[in-house]
Amino acid sequence: MLDASAIILAGGKNSRMNYQNKALLKFGDGIIIEKIIKEVSDFKQIIVSTNDPTPYTYLDVKLVKDIYPSQGPLSGIHAGLANSQFSHSLVLAFDMPFIKRNLLEYLVDLSREYDAVVPRSGKLYQPLCAIYAKACLPYIEANLKLNIRKATSFYKDIRVKYVDEQELKWFGDFEYIFRNINTPSDYKNYCFTHHAEGLSLENKKIAF
Repeated sequence: MLDASAIILAGGKNSRMNYQNKALLKFGDGIIIEKIIKEVSDFKQIIVSTNDPTPYTYLDVKLVKDIYPSQGPLSGIHAGLANSQFSHSLVLAFDMPFIKRNLLEYLVDLSREYDAVVPRSGKLYQPLCAIYAKACLPYIEANLKLNIRKATSFYKDIRVKYVDEQELKWFGDFEYIFRNINTPSDYKNYCFTHHAEGLSLENKKIAF
């Protein structure tokens, strides 16, 4: 077990998914958020950050709401870190069903001397699949109080280790692993044409 928390961000209006909750879409034998939880099951604490906890009460996880509501993913990161039992936490968006458990563990291993560990491909950062220390909290909170919502806005104030695509190539294709499922087209194209482990083609029955 990893001495770290896994914070799953399950917020947002899902407007690009025709207002259907992406976390509850079928994926393999379950739903997307269950697939995410499976990949973080080695973390000693699992937190789901959401302002609508009702769909997730059956899960064996800690549910937390934003302390600074309506300020996007940064407020979810803040709420998760504020409730974490550990010095470092994985922050993971709930719409990344192709993420790999061994990659997440690798990021945790790199985090001991840093306040954040962030994958990147060129200038494309993955702030919603990254490791953050509780030491980030005052800087995040300061930005939220100023209505600064960009997820990377506090990086200038902390020690960040960037992990480049080349370093992560052993875990698979960077673009595929970090792919977000944002739209009905994404869901149909990537959850049906890519043969993710355990994926059932019966998911085609879902209508949008």
